[in-house]
Amino acid sequence: TDYVAPRNALEQQLARVWSELLGTDQAKIGVHANFFNLGGHSLKATRLVSQLYREFEVKLQLKDIFSHPVLQEQAQLLADSVTTTFAQIPLAAGQSSYVLSSSQRRLWVLSQFET
Repeated sequence: TDYVAPRNALEQQLARVWSELLGTDQAKIGVHANFFNLGGHSLKATRLVSQLYREFEVKLQLKDIFSHPVLQEQAQLLADSVTTTFAQIPLAAGQSSYVLSSSQRRLWVLSQFET
């Protein structure tokens, strides 16, 4: 496909996010670029969903990234979506130990057996 530069602020910001995530020069990411053809895969798509929520305050599903892999399509999807305020989970206070869940305790007990 022919290179077409991002045409608006949303596409430029999305290209910047892709560039950071994929380790690609932002100048090479045009509106017809495909996330997966540039080196994206399922794990990076998961990170992209999180980053888009943080940057644009839009909650997308992982399937949205797979069904809209082109930058122009994702920008339109972001523009059409309802924003949700991003709430970062606060850090727990530093302690010498923390309470374990029952699953974590079982794993710890199993790890103590010699193999």
